This record gives sequence, structure tokens and C-alpha cells, in this order.
Amino acid sequence: MIRISDRSMNEAVSWEDLRDVAGSVFDIWCDGSEQQWAEQAWKYISKAGLAAYQDELGHTQVLIRFLGLAGIYHDFWHVAWEEPSEPDYGIWAEELNLSPIRVGMLLGRDRHLEKAEFDADHESDMHHAVRYLSGAERDKIFPVLRDGFGFGGVSGLFISLWETARPMADVIIDNEEGLGQTAMEGDEGLQTDEEIITDEGMGKAYLWVEEGCRPYGPES
Repeated sequence: MIRISDRSMNEAVSWEDLRDVAGSVFDIWCDGSEQQWAEQAWKYISKAGLAAYQDELGHTQVLIRFLGLAGIYHDFWHVAWEEPSEPDYGIWAEELNLSPIRVGMLLGRDRHLEKAEFDADHESDMHHAVRYLSGAERDKIFPVLRDGFGFGGVSGLFISLWETARPMADVIIDNEEGLGQTAMEGDEGLQTDEEIITDEGMGKAYLWVEEGCRPYGPES
């Protein structure tokens, strides 16, 4: 849990500040590859100045931006593998020690949001509020990941996301008995980056990345 008392201003949220929470936020695949992806992505976000803040409200917004990064990863998993992870933004907000008052303030200054009653003590309201705010942060995050600070364009970003699931994506190869076997490094069954990008089964996920990694799923 992140503590923000006695915190001086004009600082930035580092990966070390986020590491413990990242272990539970980026936890779909069991080998830690998504946490490595998230750490690298946060370096790009930090380099772009998007991890810096000047006051406590700004600090809250940066933490929500981190959850925007998490949302991109979870939604990619949903789009690419048709495996919704059902992230709980209310629990994540609690782990980050987000102030419900400041979350409400960020909601209040959003001109595009239909004003509705926000009960900071209601877990469902906190989930939807943080999900909405973190989704809005993707407009800032996506260009950083895609362009000069990021993974080398849309194709590079797509491959970086896909690579976190490569241990799962490459385990099944059809054989004569209809069983699966593992494609190890160097095996002919291991797809190249070009093959991944042109794979018809990945077309939907690639288009989702190309169009900006927008929030995906029934709540969107």
C-alpha cells in the first residue's frame, strides 16, 4: 500500500513506489513477464514526464494513470485471447491508497462526464469511477508507448504485449494425435514477429492496438 503523507511536491512516482502493487495488478500470467513489460512501459511514461506531479491531486492522477496502463494490458489479454480478466479497480484503488475525496475531485473536473452522485464509501462506485478515470488516461499513455518513448510503433507495441503471453501462445502445436506439445526456443513451431502480426487470429487484437488501446468489454 502506498503512503503519501509527508510527501514533498514536485516529485514523480517511480517503479519502486509501484512494484509491490504491480505484483497483484499485473498478475494474469504466472511467469512475471507482464510485470517486466509494465516496468519497461513505466520507464517510458516517466521519461515523457507523465509520472511527475506537483500536488496530492496530481499524485492521485499519476496513480490512476498507472491503472490506465494496467487496463491496457488486461484489455489486450481480453481482446487477443478472449479471456476477460475482470479487473477490480476498487481493490486496486485500495491497494494504492487512493483518496476517495481526490478521486471525486478528479471526476468533478471532467467536463465530459455526466454528473452523477458518487458515494466514496461504496465499493462499486469507486470501481466505476477509477475505471472511468484510468480509461481516460489512455489518451496520454498510448502515444508514449507507440511513438518515440515507446516500443517502436504500433507493431512494436503489439509484439511487446503479445510477447508477455508467448509462453502460453506457443505451447500448443497440433500433431497427428491431436494433442498439444510445447514449442521451445529454436523449434520450428515458434512464430516469428512477422508471423504473429500477420496471423489472422491476431487481427482483432492488432486493430485494437492500432486504434489506440481503447477500453474494451461490457463496461466500456
